[in-house]
Amino acid sequence: MPQQHAEQQPRRNVHQDIALSLDPPQQTLVLQVAFERLIALAQVRRGVTGVRAGNERRGYVQQVALGQPAQRGHHHLFYPANLPRQAAPASARPGARGRGDASSGEGLRGRDTYFLYRTCRVKILRRVRRTSMGDLERYIVEEWAEDFRAGRLPRREFLRRTVLMAGGTALAVPILDSLGIPTTLEEVAAAAEGPAPSVAQATGVTVPPDDPSLSAEMVTFASGDIAVQAYLAHPRGAGPHPAVVVIHENRGLLEHFKDISRRLAKLGYAALAVDLVSHEGGTPRYMNDLAQVSAILGRTPPERMVAMLNAGVGFLQGLPVVRRDRIGAIGFCFGGGMTWRLATANPDLRAAAPFYGPNPPLADVPKIKAAILAVYGELDTRINAGIPAVREAMQQARVAHEIVIYPGANHAFFNDTVERYNAAAARAAWQRVTAWFQRYLRSA
Repeated sequence: MPQQHAEQQPRRNVHQDIALSLDPPQQTLVLQVAFERLIALAQVRRGVTGVRAGNERRGYVQQVALGQPAQRGHHHLFYPANLPRQAAPASARPGARGRGDASSGEGLRGRDTYFLYRTCRVKILRRVRRTSMGDLERYIVEEWAEDFRAGRLPRREFLRRTVLMAGGTALAVPILDSLGIPTTLEEVAAAAEGPAPSVAQATGVTVPPDDPSLSAEMVTFASGDIAVQAYLAHPRGAGPHPAVVVIHENRGLLEHFKDISRRLAKLGYAALAVDLVSHEGGTPRYMNDLAQVSAILGRTPPERMVAMLNAGVGFLQGLPVVRRDRIGAIGFCFGGGMTWRLATANPDLRAAAPFYGPNPPLADVPKIKAAILAVYGELDTRINAGIPAVREAMQQARVAHEIVIYPGANHAFFNDTVERYNAAAARAAWQRVTAWFQRYLRSA
């Protein structure tokens, strides 16, 4: 009598690490990694004694990625004769595909082909195709890669951050491969298990929070079912004042951006710095590992963040101290990109100053009603590559705009808490921004 197959163990979630989707050219790599995980699980759970690998495995995965059935000769697994057979479509019944003696259990049976095809197709490919890797996700990962190549970010921390963005090690490998950074699943897994580095956060304070001429406090307002956290600063005394939405970089609402709000308040504006990770508890929750903030921002649909910013505009417009028809926005790095997107989505915005941010969808540029002051650093070649396209789009849409590129300045040159801070460029840019806001927000 054949030995009875042991009671099947609860099925593992084989796509537990598949939390991030990639562009179509990278889906084959995703499936290849995932198929290797399936092979490992099959070896443990079903007593597989051998695997034929090589180029045939890649061919199979490519066919699965295209939604085609597996062809003869791919993925020869050697199963014991007592492996249970489950019902499969006629095209995938034992003997329909594969090689080997069916009575001995040697070779890849039709049902086995179907099992692997079905698992890859249903459990993984559907997850991959649910969304594509967003441009803001890619923007953040490419910024990390740039910092790694420039020696500003250790390799282990770069790998750890990539795992955070991917949601697991399985998809971190193809992401890294797409960036031209060779690695192994083992190296990535080891980096993922490491602790976050201890980094002292510079305060970046130029205007004290207790300045007697200002009112400054944390506030909350609703954006759908999200209680959005934000920092509000405005002059004490008579109003109403023009207002500016301040949008942080990809590390969240740090003290530097609260300080920018107070700088604007000292000039007579009400300024609201919105925390775009409010839906995940807010920036203070992640102060021991700000890479988690970056990962949350990358994975959050841009439309959701724009909705929070629009709610911030509405919140300002409802304040007695604010002149509701004089609203502007300023943002930096990731926040520069969100400033662009807010300008395309809110016709009430009269002026916007995106600093070295990624372009918005160019098809949305004609929706911009605000006067745009776009600020860049000469050495920030990755971001500057997008200038010609957005300039042409604004010219064709007749958007009032000015583009300024500061010589010798790099990405993040305005942030006085990081090493790329350029004091001369930052002073010149601030003067230009304040003159821009004076022209479009304070003048009649």
